[in-house]
Amino acid sequence: MGQLTEKLRDNGVLVVGFDITFPEPDRSIRDLLEPVDLSKLDSSFNETLLAIEPQINADQYFARAMQSGIDTVLAINFNPQSDAAYNELPASIVEVDEGLARRITVQDMSGYTGNITILQDAALGNGSMNQAPDADGIVRRVPLVIRFGTELFPTLSLEMFRVYNFIESYELVTQVYGDVDVVKAVRVGKGAGSFEIPTDGFGQVNVPYVAGSSLGNNEHFPYISATDVLRDNLSEEERAALENALVLVGTSAPGLGDIRAMPLQQVYPGVEVHANMLNALLESSTVLEVSSGTASTESVFDGFSCPVSL
Repeated sequence: MGQLTEKLRDNGVLVVGFDITFPEPDRSIRDLLEPVDLSKLDSSFNETLLAIEPQINADQYFARAMQSGIDTVLAINFNPQSDAAYNELPASIVEVDEGLARRITVQDMSGYTGNITILQDAALGNGSMNQAPDADGIVRRVPLVIRFGTELFPTLSLEMFRVYNFIESYELVTQVYGDVDVVKAVRVGKGAGSFEIPTDGFGQVNVPYVAGSSLGNNEHFPYISATDVLRDNLSEEERAALENALVLVGTSAPGLGDIRAMPLQQVYPGVEVHANMLNALLESSTVLEVSSGTASTESVFDGFSCPVSL
């Protein structure tokens, strides 16, 4: 993954979002040498091992690559049914006090799978990869924010959008109904440069699907093989698509489990749900309300043209 991140950087990618989690350390040379009593080996071997270890440790390599001139967002897989928790969550950047966080009407999660610390600390953002289908199994909506305890976390596409725009935080716009605060919108940023994305009462938005999957035809979202990126085996078209792009690294093979059903297609790569969301956010127009100094999005998910998936 470190090499892939570097290759994407070298091809001009601005932001890369990983629609996969990294919950376990990669096997290091220390793991492979565990059966060996290193104290019995020549001292020069141990000196050489200490010198080269940072270069061949895959997790350290990946972490350095994420901080080498490309902005990276990692995914967190939240679970609404199990309280199992793996690794530590990053600090929430959704600004809300604890009382309001408990009262607002957003989806609750009871468990999660996060990323190992060295990678999480190297990333510029962390977002939820969750896509909860409706009762009929169709993914029509995605929550812009979800709740774990009293902490709120954005979805992966919104977090990539924030990182791309150098924005520091989110706020929620709510309306009081009795003893609950119903979410009306998510405000991205602060002050006159901020804008609001309208949501339903649970902090969700409809996914603005452009058509069926682009897998196999590249009609809306170019698919580029990770192997071709690593081997520098890219066509001129593919190089042009990566230049100044926001890229999602995900899976599309049915055996890997990230296949969804959407209104237009029963077998649909989950990574493209994020691609549709991200593309709509990038193409949304911002309307400034001069009297109040605030802004909102007009037809929040209009237009689809940006290549974002890998």
